[in-house]
Amino acid sequence: MGFASEIKKSKVLFSLASGCNLYYCDGSESEVFGKTVKLLRHVKPALRKGGKSGEVFYMRAVPSGLAGVFDTKHWVNIIRKPVNTMHYIWPVDIVDVADERGNPMPALVFPYRPHSEYSRLTPFLSNLDMDSTPQNYWPDSGCYLGLENDRVRGVADSLLKAWCSCSASKYAYHEFSYENMHYEPNMCKVKFDFSFSMHSAQDLQDCSFVENSRITSDYADTHYYSSGAGSMDLASDYYSMAAILFKLLVGRLPYAGGILEGEPNGNEKEHSAWMKAYHSNPVFIFDPWDASNRLGGGEPEIYEIRWQRLSGELRGMFQSAFKPANALRKAKNPRFYSPWDWKNALECNYYSCS
Repeated sequence: MGFASEIKKSKVLFSLASGCNLYYCDGSESEVFGKTVKLLRHVKPALRKGGKSGEVFYMRAVPSGLAGVFDTKHWVNIIRKPVNTMHYIWPVDIVDVADERGNPMPALVFPYRPHSEYSRLTPFLSNLDMDSTPQNYWPDSGCYLGLENDRVRGVADSLLKAWCSCSASKYAYHEFSYENMHYEPNMCKVKFDFSFSMHSAQDLQDCSFVENSRITSDYADTHYYSSGAGSMDLASDYYSMAAILFKLLVGRLPYAGGILEGEPNGNEKEHSAWMKAYHSNPVFIFDPWDASNRLGGGEPEIYEIRWQRLSGELRGMFQSAFKPANALRKAKNPRFYSPWDWKNALECNYYSCS
């Protein structure tokens, strides 16, 4: 196919999954979802249907903190059991590359496709919006957050469809962050970048070690963040789901009330310190049993309005999910709502509002 001369100038990488795929890397780079990645070219015909020599892929090395947790067999199993790729970036192969010291380390291989039509979900979820005036505007439409915004509904629906497909495939995702969640503005379709903390989870308590630097503390399970155990389970994802939906529908983090007013929008160190205090005071801002963290008057009243627009079922689910004993896993019967639970409750709320 005329690749011989190019291969001589490049580094050849062999598949650890199939044994008959190889790639060459000449150092070319590109950007995928804001991350700089190394490009690969496929040399032999791919085993996948429609594969051909010369296809362009990209690779991302497994983070060093997770390389010793998950072995090659784990990654091969992930590759061979994909979730719905409409909603998730998913690897198709695994190769060995060398780290800075020359030691071999695994890297996952992904199909290279442009994703320029996608934007980050930051306008919805960034804490920079929390203290702006007026609150939580869409930059391109001037619309508020909340269920009255059709685009919020569209994104919430797509988010839950994505989570349903992940849960149906028996995976825990964990790395819910501003960098990993994207949407297509016209259709509000959500797409997740690949999570290196992804693991098989048959039960809510099935857990695995995660690398703290890859976790966004804003949506991290309060139990994980406060316990320092270094591992998350599927129930952690269910907590994150509730926190993200609450931010979408109401505009605030669930515990950022009177005790913690005035989140600093400064540097990362300040935000990290604030989040440590945030997770150590898990009193829900609309907790019916504890009013110590209620929002103050004035501008924050918009959050109360959005809260009251939710159905009684949705409010009850949020109150249970964010109850301190539940969030810290100290309740006798913790309540964790599945993506299907949230999807059904939101659909019922839409019909009651229409």
